[in-house]
Amino acid sequence: MPMSHMLWIVLAVANLVVQILCFFRDQSRPLFWAKKVTTPLLLFSAFLILWYHSGTAFSVASIILLAMGVGEIGIEGSQVVTSQGRPPTALERWSVTAAGLLFLLVNVFLGTVLLIRISAALPIAIGFGAAAAVVTTMLMLVFKLFAPEKTVRTQMLLYAPGLVVLAAGAVAALSGPVSRLGVAAIILTVSDSLVLIRMGAGFDKTTPRGKGNLFVLMVAILLLYYVYMGVLISTGSPFAG
Repeated sequence: MPMSHMLWIVLAVANLVVQILCFFRDQSRPLFWAKKVTTPLLLFSAFLILWYHSGTAFSVASIILLAMGVGEIGIEGSQVVTSQGRPPTALERWSVTAAGLLFLLVNVFLGTVLLIRISAALPIAIGFGAAAAVVTTMLMLVFKLFAPEKTVRTQMLLYAPGLVVLAAGAVAALSGPVSRLGVAAIILTVSDSLVLIRMGAGFDKTTPRGKGNLFVLMVAILLLYYVYMGVLISTGSPFAG
């Protein structure tokens, strides 16, 4: 394994430790800034590693990593998503909205690339049908079980179409030899679905049960996120599919 990959794995482990510590000590400023810095750094370093090994900064995986790194700057540690004892500023609210739009576009971009590469009507139709059915069912169950407030429901509904496109590309990619981009799309689909479920569930962190549920979801989402980035990095391998 190249040294750059090993160092990236060390950074991912460090980020996981910081995220866990910050979960239990969310008022710690050092941990807050460590999380705010290391999460975008993971994506930017993954982009640089991929660029170095593939020889181009304009591959699909490179563009995705770079875009998500920029998005994480706007969303990670923001007062909109993390309470730090003061209300979020207008700039922070705008940056989180912009970051959310960027992540939505990443989903649409990756899903569309996979659908274009398949270029066969039947797998594409099956992909969209299965994706729409699964995402719709998931949203209906979350709305029925947890009854999120109107603002949260609206946010989930706005994000859902991008998830459908991503999932459609992931399902369609299963019709042939699955590329590493296809694997990445499958992982991201599961990860983003868990994010939507966490958003809609609105677990109360002040209760033991709510805190436990949030912790399990956070760790699961983070582990999927690291594997997803690792798969994108691996597309720079000469043996990548």
